[in-house]
Amino acid sequence: KRYLRIKELYAYRLQVGLKTKRHYHLMTKNEKKWAENYELLKEYIAEHRQLPDKKKVEHRSLLNWWKYNRKLIRQGKLDEMRTELLMELGNSRINHR
Repeated sequence: KRYLRIKELYAYRLQVGLKTKRHYHLMTKNEKKWAENYELLKEYIAEHRQLPDKKKVEHRSLLNWWKYNRKLIRQGKLDEMRTELLMELGNSRINHR
C-alpha cells in the first residue's frame, strides 16, 4: 500500500508540475529538471513538428535528453508516467525524412 501511495504522490507531483508552476516547489530537484526538459522539448516539437536537429548546437541538449530517456524506456528503467508522457510527445511529431 505504501508503494502505491508513493507512486500516486509522484504522479500527482509530476502532473501538477507540468500543468502549473504554482505547486512547482513540491517537486524534487530531479523532478523539476525532468519537467523543465519535457516542457522545452514539447514546445520545440509543437513549433517545429520534429525533434531538434543534431547539427544545431543550440538544441542538441534537448535531443540528447530525448535519446537518453528513450534508452531508459528500452531498458525498462523509466517509470510508467514518464514513459507515457514521452510516448505522447513522440507521437505528436511528424517525421520529415
